[in-house]
Amino acid sequence: MCCIAARNTVALSGHVESFRTHANYLEAFSMLCATPYQSGVARLFTPLVDQLALLAPAVAEAPSMARAATVKPDLEQARASLVNAWGTELLLAFGGQLASRDDELLRVMNNWAVVQTYYVGYHAIQALVTARGQPRPDSHPKTQAQFATSWADRSLHLPPWTLGARDGGWCNPPPYHAIDDTLSPWAACAPGTCWDLAAKALRTTREETLKQRILKARERKRTANRTAWREEEHDREVRGRKPRPEPTWPRPQLSLEEKRVVNASVRSFTVLDYLYRLRIKTNYEDAGMFIDGPEDQLASSRVHRSLVALAGCTLLLHELHIAALVGRARILNWADDWLGPNAHGQTLGLVLRRDLLAAHAPT
Repeated sequence: MCCIAARNTVALSGHVESFRTHANYLEAFSMLCATPYQSGVARLFTPLVDQLALLAPAVAEAPSMARAATVKPDLEQARASLVNAWGTELLLAFGGQLASRDDELLRVMNNWAVVQTYYVGYHAIQALVTARGQPRPDSHPKTQAQFATSWADRSLHLPPWTLGARDGGWCNPPPYHAIDDTLSPWAACAPGTCWDLAAKALRTTREETLKQRILKARERKRTANRTAWREEEHDREVRGRKPRPEPTWPRPQLSLEEKRVVNASVRSFTVLDYLYRLRIKTNYEDAGMFIDGPEDQLASSRVHRSLVALAGCTLLLHELHIAALVGRARILNWADDWLGPNAHGQTLGLVLRRDLLAAHAPT
């Protein structure tokens, strides 16, 4: 019994540590939805309605809003993807309201809120891609790559979406702040540290993929070594040489140059990649992180607030860009048609952005 209790204590401790790290990362991304767009002294906690109001004019003024004259949007698919995103966001926000007074339910809700937030971004970028007339990406990797291409791989300053981790550093880091990658993931999240925490989340996410790529490269190198030895052995036998016993084949290490090539082959990683990392973690690897990790209900509430803010701001970014491609009148018609049966008198989700779309979407 003592051994079981000790193992449970170790597991619980791991959940707490993991929760603290990722709760801090999520708060950093949420803070970046507002902090860079505020003048004067940035507020530590900005209500979502104010975050959206700060973000909308910055997006509308961005050079990425320019519309290509030759674009022929896939209107049906763009609208379908937006509807999926709007519905997922509403479920996310409703879940937080439903569980606001029930700590245990909120912990379970956050396990799914992470998944919902990822799918908001997933459907939002698919809507933007098809509004550009491009085919809808048909897999998670392709969708995540499109997100990186659309935001991090361009010279834009619309954080947190344009911030990325890449080979050799960062995409679109803040011009006024040198990222401190040595900062502890448990450091207090504040306007001065949110960049560092978000960048660390992206770098560590990319490194998980880099480790997998390096293992695959080592496996390919082992296969090549084995093949080369067997070909050499065949040539020896043809020349009448005595056969040698085949050696064992440990996975070889890569040279510095080989590692460099692998690193260069891994694309930029963005907030969508980080959300996918959390989706996999909570669904398959560490389901107890959001359930057993929080120390109190306030910690869970802050995670949910961060997820709702990130989902809403991500949608506004994409909605305004889609409006530049399909026209303000059309996207407002889509929004109103969806809100009719779905608003339910609530000030959640798309309701908070409808008037901002009307005010800031290009005609």
